Amino acid sequence: MDSRLAPDMLSLAQQVVVLADSLEGAAALLTGRDAAEVPSAAWVFNRGSDHLVGPMPRTLGQARDRLDEARRSVLASLDAPRLPARQDASRPLIVARPGHARHFALDRFVDDYLLPNAYFHLTMIHALLRHAGVPIGKADYEGPRPYTLG
Repeated sequence: MDSRLAPDMLSLAQQVVVLADSLEGAAALLTGRDAAEVPSAAWVFNRGSDHLVGPMPRTLGQARDRLDEARRSVLASLDAPRLPARQDASRPLIVARPGHARHFALDRFVDDYLLPNAYFHLTMIHALLRHAGVPIGKADYEGPRPYTLG
């Protein structure tokens, strides 16, 4: 869990934490809440703090549990009553950090910030697992096929 692809990169455990916590924070922002309401997300969106919420995963099982819990949390926060009937793609969205805030339009936050960052950390997790000898491949990264053969 301490392995890194390069000395200045986050460890596998840290990649898991950043992915899980940033998705929880993004779900909060997308449902009109402040990411500060999600303690783990507050760390991710407020870089510079040495404080992580909860323990770092020390095993692959703990890493899987951290990601599964984030998935459940995100799905629960995206329930229909919280979401507006129609999201305005240009709706302002603010990611506050100590000393400054980043202002986005909703669509730019999702397309140019959230998704690239999530896929980056997911890719790093996949690469670190492969490098450690875990027998996973492209299909494990992509998930189930979105098509049928025939």
